[in-house]
Amino acid sequence: MLSSMSTEKPTTKSIIHPVVDTLAIGALSIGFLIFLLLFEPEWADSPKLAERFIVLTALLNWPHFMATYALMYRSSDTIERYPMASKVMPLAIAAACTAAVVAQVVVGYEGSLKLLTWMAGGYLAWHYTGQTWGMMASFSHLDGAGFQDGERKLIRTGLRVLLLWHLIWFFGTVDFGGDSLRHDADFLMVYSVATYLLIPVGSILGGVGLWRYRQRIDRIPSPRVLVPFLAIVLWYVAMAINPVAIFWVQLSHALQYLLFPMRVEINRGAKKKKNPYFAAGMFVMIVLGLGVALFEFFPRLLTWAIPVASLAAVKLGIGVFINIHHYFADGVIWKISNPAVRNELFAHLKKPS
Repeated sequence: MLSSMSTEKPTTKSIIHPVVDTLAIGALSIGFLIFLLLFEPEWADSPKLAERFIVLTALLNWPHFMATYALMYRSSDTIERYPMASKVMPLAIAAACTAAVVAQVVVGYEGSLKLLTWMAGGYLAWHYTGQTWGMMASFSHLDGAGFQDGERKLIRTGLRVLLLWHLIWFFGTVDFGGDSLRHDADFLMVYSVATYLLIPVGSILGGVGLWRYRQRIDRIPSPRVLVPFLAIVLWYVAMAINPVAIFWVQLSHALQYLLFPMRVEINRGAKKKKNPYFAAGMFVMIVLGLGVALFEFFPRLLTWAIPVASLAAVKLGIGVFINIHHYFADGVIWKISNPAVRNELFAHLKKPS
């Protein structure tokens, strides 16, 4: 990860724009969730909740998955740079998901697909906390004051504690075929203790790391450094209060993510002397179209070609494949410590030679 920079002077470097960056990486979700928790306590019972979530999923969540594919597969250089993420893992995951769907459709065995679904859900906790740290590291770099080892360890340990809570929440809250632990009295006790212990402990550890960071740089850190950590803490508080909040958390996470591939696409377009607005517009159209095609049209095409296949099982298999592969690929292609990643993400900040 990024080491401490030589200067502590704040800068105005940004991914898109300082205000846009701050809103996208968590300020919007913080404001929205606070509004729901304080002023709309019955929001989860709204009859239009599912309809709104489906529409917003098509506009945000599906595109955020597709953005990974746009980044990885539109360039042969990127494919060759990450052979494990671009070739080996997708083939292995696709084989596992296909076998699981066939087992469910042909012989009625649901165990394999259920196991893969649980794996995807558990992996999500690592993905959320990893993205939070990646944003904090990226924006501290842009602000001219990267984290030092002690600060980094405290913040990342805090995120690992929050990750543990997310895993406990997931395995006790999400119900796949009646296997949830939510009705188990012993688990409920463990879950209650974990909620009242892990979220505060994770928050305090991260807060101490940020306080030490603030003391060293002798100024209040940029909102773009603070907001991602504050956002994930609030996400987990909201999920603890009402598990349905995961819907809004997924959308908030997707918005955070889209900021970064958008900048890479704009930078790639600028390198080819394309108008940045054209590059951004093309990127949006591509990821929107790919999301609808892969999550809606492709499953229906498969069930039309193979009538014995269940649409629900096919959609679940495709969804599990995309989720697991996205989490793995994202952890590979977005390592800010990689010079190639920094060059593409921060190309717009380089002074022309």
